[in-house]
Amino acid sequence: MIERIKTGIEGLDDLLYGGIPVGSQVFIVGGPGTGKTLMCSEFLFHGAEAGEAGIFFALEEPASSVIKNTIETFSALPFKKYIDSNLISYVDISLEKEEYGIGKFAQRLEEEIKKRNSKRVVIDSATLVKYLSSDLLSYRKNMVGILQKLKSLNVTSFFTGELNTLKREIAFEPEHYIADGLISLYNILSDSKRFLGLEILKMRGTKHSKMFVPFEITSEGIKVKTYEK
Repeated sequence: MIERIKTGIEGLDDLLYGGIPVGSQVFIVGGPGTGKTLMCSEFLFHGAEAGEAGIFFALEEPASSVIKNTIETFSALPFKKYIDSNLISYVDISLEKEEYGIGKFAQRLEEEIKKRNSKRVVIDSATLVKYLSSDLLSYRKNMVGILQKLKSLNVTSFFTGELNTLKREIAFEPEHYIADGLISLYNILSDSKRFLGLEILKMRGTKHSKMFVPFEITSEGIKVKTYEK
């Protein structure tokens, strides 16, 4: 029997046949405006509803800005209650190389996760690890180290990653191969209108839908349209 953690996001757990295997490290990738950060925040919200502490590491956009946008977008969800009770924590980490080498970055992650006894972790975004790496080989080694560290802490993690297109196409990066899961978000143009869509490209340890499906971002959270799996 696979031990799973439910994302709580409407429709997504159906596509995952019940949820993500516990301890997985999943990349949420997409172009600008596809809802990567919001999806990750909602993942933490539903954990807090179940009494699980979660932590969001803001590496690029200030944590205060992430909180403001999340609360305003998901206005029907009591995010502030869980932030105030410390079930959801947002932590800023500087991007400055002289301030954070990869070793110090990994140490900071571990300290903050243990301090809060977090079970769900978000790192927004993986760009920092690439920024702190001298070349592609170094980047791959550093990313493997971060993923192994998180796995040793027995947390389930979401990383955001960037795509340089809004179309349904993806150039695979090293982290896509070494992570446990890969969910890709798109902003598709159809008949002069755009709609959001997603597909699960990879999820180790479980069956998952191969369908490309639309989703919406609403005041009550993200709603994924599900069809046959």
